[in-house]
Amino acid sequence: MNHLTTAAALLVLTACSKKDNAAKEGGNQETKPPTTVVATTIDAGAPATTGMVWVEEDYDKALALARSRKQPLVIDAWMAWCHTCMDMEKRVLTEAALGPLATEFVWLRIDREKPENAALMARYPIAVAPTYYIVDPKTETVLGRQLGGCSAEQYSKFLTNAQAAMKADTAPQSKADEFLIAGSQAAAAGKDDEAAKLFQEARDVAPKDWPRLPELLLSQLTQLHNQEKHAECAEFAIEHIPLCTGAPASLGIMSFEAEMCAREVKKPLAKKVRTTIVSAVDKSLAGVTGGAVELGEPMQIKRYALLGLGLDEEAIEMAEKEAAMFDAAVKNAATTRDAMPFHIAAAEVYAFLNRQAEYIEILEKVTAELPLEYHIKYLLGQLYYLDERYDEAQLKIERALELSYGPQQGIIHAFLAEVYKEQGKPEKEREARRAVLAFYESLPVGHRRAAEMEAAKEALANISRNE
Repeated sequence: MNHLTTAAALLVLTACSKKDNAAKEGGNQETKPPTTVVATTIDAGAPATTGMVWVEEDYDKALALARSRKQPLVIDAWMAWCHTCMDMEKRVLTEAALGPLATEFVWLRIDREKPENAALMARYPIAVAPTYYIVDPKTETVLGRQLGGCSAEQYSKFLTNAQAAMKADTAPQSKADEFLIAGSQAAAAGKDDEAAKLFQEARDVAPKDWPRLPELLLSQLTQLHNQEKHAECAEFAIEHIPLCTGAPASLGIMSFEAEMCAREVKKPLAKKVRTTIVSAVDKSLAGVTGGAVELGEPMQIKRYALLGLGLDEEAIEMAEKEAAMFDAAVKNAATTRDAMPFHIAAAEVYAFLNRQAEYIEILEKVTAELPLEYHIKYLLGQLYYLDERYDEAQLKIERALELSYGPQQGIIHAFLAEVYKEQGKPEKEREARRAVLAFYESLPVGHRRAAEMEAAKEALANISRNE
């Protein structure tokens, strides 16, 4: 089963993983979304319109508009390679249920990878993709924060809760709401200890039937992971993940955070975390319908929990179900572009099943239709790498690097160094490792990735040690 571990290391959550498009000027213009969102349900169904009108890539303009209208500002921080971002845009944000709220907010979409958006991302940092902020335009303070994807019902609650927070002067909020908002503001400012304290205070005073409990629990678990309090994170996950079984998307993010912490703790505790994940996902998905991406995320984390428990055959069975689900979603998609989130998710599943050669053929057809979508080329490069076809991997990764922009360039370039290593090209590998480190050191504050920078330093040092 070594292939399962290798595939996991390369491709797990390649689309929208924890820490952590319009393209470069004159480059890839295919990823720029429309200004007015007109729904086309991704899996199937008739088109609908929510009436949301988005301001694109202009925070100052959106802020001024929100101030003039005295409405909350919604910030959608997205990335061109994020399949959950694509799914939210096409399937959730276009649901008719959100229509009545469309004119109650000002909507801003920001490509967080663009260099010119780094300062804004430093103010409103992104740990999970997508992340949605709702901001009071008068003070620019955070009224609400949604981590990851969710259902239309959850998103509606997220909007109305923030709307109520902005109107708190006339309609006072509960103490739990106040602490949650203050904690989100502290988290956005990078004040991890303060955020953790405020989130716990919200939990202490929250009523049992508080509708924002899943939002709070996800924020708490993410904060513990951010602080690298792995054992505390694991214990928290064991106690609280079962409380979020009614929301598959939120459960997926929580389970991901829990699995990451489980990998850093002793085996008995890790086993309890993974057993909790498996049980919660089973309960959450029993009889539930939803989009393939929404359901796929908790299914994927369950699969890796099973793998961590040594239940390889059950993990493979889970992957086969995921593959069938994504295949059906691709078949039902109206266009190749609409199918992209499913292709991105399916590539990881096929690699896990050691069927990467099959998906190489599929993605070659996709990239022929969408030649400027760099993430498809990057996925192809990874699949070729897993298939030990290193020269073909090199060509795809080099082209992806040419088309990419922002922090993702560092990740792609680092993978290219791995390809050079397997090809037995030590000078090319060294050159690439140096370029990766220089790239990360050059990034502005809002785009810096400390973990990736340390990994780049270590990889470069390893070359010298091995000589």
